[in-house]
Amino acid sequence: MVPTFAQHIKLGAVQYLLNMTEQLFVQQLSQMPHGMKAELLAYFEYLVFKYQLRSPTAAPRPSSKKAVRKRSPRQRTAPQAGFLKGAFVMADDFNAPLDDFKEYVP
Repeated sequence: MVPTFAQHIKLGAVQYLLNMTEQLFVQQLSQMPHGMKAELLAYFEYLVFKYQLRSPTAAPRPSSKKAVRKRSPRQRTAPQAGFLKGAFVMADDFNAPLDDFKEYVP
């Protein structure tokens, strides 16, 4: 399929913007201190790992579906009522007015 003139112009504009973005990135990178460059590299590696970026010539992924582990009924049980009883204690004067706000209370 041959792109139309408008599509060709649009692709050229996108390519131009990508090239400008890369040039801006390289320019900004050259001005960064070493520590910031190291942090940026770590973030870049994280993004590559997160999105599993591959080159167009790389082998395709075996499957895009994630494996789902089935849990046995024993592993997950519903919480029982009162299972946190005694885990915390509420003060007897919990609902009493706070001294810090006495000047604001009429």
